[in-house]
Amino acid sequence: MLRALKGYPAAVRLLLFTTFTLTMARAITLPYLVVYLSTHLGLSVGQTGLLVGGAMLLASMLSLYGGHLVDTLHSHTLIVACTLVFAVAFLGIVASTSAALFFCFLVIAYLAQTVVDIAAKAGFCALLPENQRGEVFAIKYTFNNIAWAAGPMLGVLLIEADDHLPFVVSALIGLSLSLVYYRLGERNLLSLREERPAAGFTQYLIGRRITRQHLMPWLMAGMAMFVAGLLGFSVAASAPAWCLAMLA
Repeated sequence: MLRALKGYPAAVRLLLFTTFTLTMARAITLPYLVVYLSTHLGLSVGQTGLLVGGAMLLASMLSLYGGHLVDTLHSHTLIVACTLVFAVAFLGIVASTSAALFFCFLVIAYLAQTVVDIAAKAGFCALLPENQRGEVFAIKYTFNNIAWAAGPMLGVLLIEADDHLPFVVSALIGLSLSLVYYRLGERNLLSLREERPAAGFTQYLIGRRITRQHLMPWLMAGMAMFVAGLLGFSVAASAPAWCLAMLA
């Protein structure tokens, strides 16, 4: 993986860094939303689930228009703007005094991250030849999984100091990324209207070997492992068994 990273253009490495760091910023806060909403807004677990799930669903639906923006605007402008919006949204979350405001800012934050993710994928397609795209998508998703694993642990340290701090740190990360990408990002990059490599939905060691001709068997194998993991969770009676199910 390190050898592949060294061989990529600087613009590709910056896109990988941007998506990894923005995912980390979101992962810092996500596990603690239930506690935060219960403490500050008095929501029950069920209400919190509806709020967070609804925000994710609405952001996913709105991301269809985000894809249109990626196809029509310069990626540099879009990524700088969306990382800045991400930062402002998390500051808005901290300042929210009602569930409605919290919901709106959460949707904006999730949507901004999704658009950056789409823009990064388009950037990979524009910057790399087709035979290298599967590998970079696999690296991206490996980095994302690392961010989702490490983010909550960082969130633990932050929330012990102050329960607003994870959101403030996420906002600062978004602001920093906006400034960094404004300074170092590729300004002449235009999105390509072409199919994204499906191999991006795999881990690095597998994804770098997947071709379009063998995509369906790999997808079926991945789905089978996902189902096996869910079944493992349902019968797990100990911490080691739970961890084993997570690997699937």
